[in-house]
Amino acid sequence: MRGQISLDFLLAITVALIATGAILAVSGQISQTQAQASARQQLDGIGNSLGAVISYSALLNEADSASIEFDIPGLLIAGEAVPQPCTIIINTDNNTIDLSYDIIDTETGLSENVSVAKHFVNPVGMSILPTSAECGGSIQITKS
Repeated sequence: MRGQISLDFLLAITVALIATGAILAVSGQISQTQAQASARQQLDGIGNSLGAVISYSALLNEADSASIEFDIPGLLIAGEAVPQPCTIIINTDNNTIDLSYDIIDTETGLSENVSVAKHFVNPVGMSILPTSAECGGSIQITKS
């Protein structure tokens, strides 16, 4: 009888450990998926805002000179104390804005890229500098 109780107890502990491991694995995956969704949503918002500013600068075509500065917000990622930088590339040849951010899994050390592409109306006579920036930086749209 005592042996059966010990065997049942060991079996119960084994099942509990396996269940705990499975819950932790699922929890880690949910956290990673949530970080990706959050980063993608923020990149999408930054791309929409930047595309709108670039497109609306076409209204300044009639002006002799004009200047617009767009401050790019940083990404707020869960678990990070400061806003994170992302990469932004403005391609005026095909009127796209490519935004990307590398999420690094702290447990495995592997990174996964989250990227978003946006389109804009390229304003004639306006220059956009720099054409490559990071979140937290700024973009200058000028006509001189």
